[in-house]
Amino acid sequence: MVPTTVEVYVKRPALGLYETLNNHNQQHQLPKMFLAEVQVMEALSRHQHPNIIRYYGCRVVRSRITGLIVEGHAYTLCTYLNEGIGKIDESLFMNALESPIHHLHGPAMTLHPRTFW
Repeated sequence: MVPTTVEVYVKRPALGLYETLNNHNQQHQLPKMFLAEVQVMEALSRHQHPNIIRYYGCRVVRSRITGLIVEGHAYTLCTYLNEGIGKIDESLFMNALESPIHHLHGPAMTLHPRTFW
């Protein structure tokens, strides 16, 4: 359940990828790729970390997953940097980036990989 005071973003399938897959007669892979992303987000939601985006669930229309409901943010990293909204302290940024990587490769994720996924 999404708290009512939280900004959310609905991430939809990467439809730009459809053309590329279609050129290789692989367009049927797009729903499978999106489902794999849902499965990863479901697993991550059971092993949360403060530097990994919050996942609240799926948006379903007519029994089909149409989007992932994730924590909303005011800016993407690219927007933040390219539009001069702010600057990044490289040391703090790298620590913030390494922390979830260590979390993903930590005991909770690696001891039981089959039950994780």
